[in-house]
Amino acid sequence: MKQFRKLKIGLPVLASLALALSGCGAGSNDNASPSASVSASPPASASASASPSGSGADAKRSFTDATGKAVEIPANPSRIAAVQYVGDMLALGVKPFITTNYYLDTYKTELAGVASMGDRPVNAEKLLDSAPDLILTDDLDDAAALEQLTKIAPTVSLTFWLNEPFAHLHSVAQLLGKEAEEKAWMADYEAAVASAKEKITDKRQPDDTALLLIASGKDLGLSGIRNGGYTLFTQLGFKAPDKLQKLIDKDPNFGFEAVSLEAIGDYQADHIFIELDDDTDVTKETVKQLKDSGIWRNLPAVKNGRVYEVSNKWGLGDATSMKEQLNEAVTAIGG
Repeated sequence: MKQFRKLKIGLPVLASLALALSGCGAGSNDNASPSASVSASPPASASASASPSGSGADAKRSFTDATGKAVEIPANPSRIAAVQYVGDMLALGVKPFITTNYYLDTYKTELAGVASMGDRPVNAEKLLDSAPDLILTDDLDDAAALEQLTKIAPTVSLTFWLNEPFAHLHSVAQLLGKEAEEKAWMADYEAAVASAKEKITDKRQPDDTALLLIASGKDLGLSGIRNGGYTLFTQLGFKAPDKLQKLIDKDPNFGFEAVSLEAIGDYQADHIFIELDDDTDVTKETVKQLKDSGIWRNLPAVKNGRVYEVSNKWGLGDATSMKEQLNEAVTAIGG
């Protein structure tokens, strides 16, 4: 969840940034199309031109992002600064040149050797010094913060809150010209879903319920139908506990609900998955207090030994994390 923190750049940094950029040809998004429209669906919110201009390393093409701006980007970017959508890039076989500490911690092995831009708010000076040829971000920040990124390099903003679970993968594939890799990944993912369901068939009953608890700092929350909840309920076929199902029925795209320790007992489930959003002492203490409580010890899943601790990838909805959730579920349940 920490990846949702907004990017803010302080005024002193902006001043030095402006001075540094005044003498160099950093890319920008100034070539916006005033008639472009913004849409939440992948085809409308992200589209690329079919014919690149120029040749070789200088080849460019146009990409219309979530803000409706037509951004001129390298046809074959090689120094991508990824503020967001790292897991989708990795699924397509593309490694960012620089990214946030959050993603470096989440994908330690996959991102070995990748530089850090700090966490959100990202370190603008580090970003500038890294000389990216493309910046990939989301639309969670205000227009001023996004404008500062455009002064460093061509910047593409993709819509973050979308209902379709693999819409981001689709948009990133369009951006990077990786449509073939997207198609191959989706086929592999669907096969992995079928395999995971088969492996856990004899470890559960058809109507078994499951709950994904997320611990972040002092907070506890319940996952709905997004991210790890999508894996449990849509892909693996677990049922939601009655009280959680009522929330899903009210909102088919229900994603997350904060919950108190005292209320955990209202969500009776046959299987409980616990995701620690980070490895800080505060989060660990929250989980300890949960497990030490009488409410916890009386839950059916706890009594029957069906509680599983999973990685923070369960709080993410990118392609790489969604596939890893399948693997972790099989390992946890014992398939």
